[in-house]
Amino acid sequence: MPPETTSYCARCGTSLAPGAFFCLRCGTSVPVTPGGASATVAPPVRRVEHNWASHTRDVRLFEIGIVFRAGPDRPEEWDSVAAVLTGARRPPHWSEGAKVPDMDIWDLKHHFELALRAAAPSCNVQPATGGVVGWEAVQRGGEVWGWAGPLAADAPVWAAALFGFEVRIDLTLPGPVHYRPLPTQPPVERDIALLLPAGVNAASVSAVLARAAGPLLERAHVFDEYRGPGVPAGYRSVAWHCTFRDPARTLREREVDERLAGALQALEDELGVRRRES
Repeated sequence: MPPETTSYCARCGTSLAPGAFFCLRCGTSVPVTPGGASATVAPPVRRVEHNWASHTRDVRLFEIGIVFRAGPDRPEEWDSVAAVLTGARRPPHWSEGAKVPDMDIWDLKHHFELALRAAAPSCNVQPATGGVVGWEAVQRGGEVWGWAGPLAADAPVWAAALFGFEVRIDLTLPGPVHYRPLPTQPPVERDIALLLPAGVNAASVSAVLARAAGPLLERAHVFDEYRGPGVPAGYRSVAWHCTFRDPARTLREREVDERLAGALQALEDELGVRRRES
């Protein structure tokens, strides 16, 4: 939990996360100060306590609201999303038999990263500063846009640990979405196993494959890696699944074989990668 030097909610006394815009327990806004902020997001922790009172142990809630912060001339405002999580890591299934493990701080980090991917993809996740347990979402310029960590609540003895996060939503318009029609021609697929020397990564191989095979190579992805008998020392065997397709006509097997042979030759010339024959 946050150290004693952190601030506390004036209404319920709950410790506030660094840069918090509201109290996740009672929903009270943080008083507006020249460097502070206040929010209108509803109190999700109180709703978790309501679920606990109804003997519901597994709870995941989120809310979106507008955050206000005092500026030099006028208040600043932005949209923010807050979420709380407690209970089982995933829904139970009859085939598992044993009890599903409860969410922990690392599950929180996973959900925090998923939220950032949707709300603020330009942020990086870093450990929280000031001795606080949790993580911060930090923009490239150093501005903190979010926080994730454990929360305090009036929990029954059978309740799991409670975690929460808050993230500022980046409303910058995304780039144009390029329309790609659904394919009407059948694909030609090939699986190839390649011997990669030490120091050659899969991304470099994929780049050479895409360039040398040309636009008829629709997709190439790694599906297996092997080290052991049959692979020369200093090499590893990596398998790619390649999909070839022409959007206007049916490809011939010979065309694909020629494209693939050219790509394999380019891999050997540029990266020292060759096809594994056995």
